[in-house]
Amino acid sequence: MWGKGIYASSEPFRTRSCGHNAKKVFICLSLPGKQYEASNKNRGKKLEEGYDSHYKDDELVFFNCSHLLPYFLSEPSTNLFLIQEKLKHIINYIMEYGCNFE
Repeated sequence: MWGKGIYASSEPFRTRSCGHNAKKVFICLSLPGKQYEASNKNRGKKLEEGYDSHYKDDELVFFNCSHLLPYFLSEPSTNLFLIQEKLKHIINYIMEYGCNFE
């Protein structure tokens, strides 16, 4: 739709249209950075210069995998509240201990 990239959405059921009916989805933490609001004229284009990602409605396109931290693999029908609770734990951990792996 918007060209090569890693497509993400806050709606796991988007896999039906964008994920070719994928049976599982990666739940990730993301750092979209400076977001470019894409429009139909941007279809198939590369990352807009000066931006880190594109967005349109509830969909984000990442052009650099370092902006995503996969957390776990899930079925799209998984209770979103449970997912949010699990993600809160990892966010709290990162905020408390940081991400310095040296």
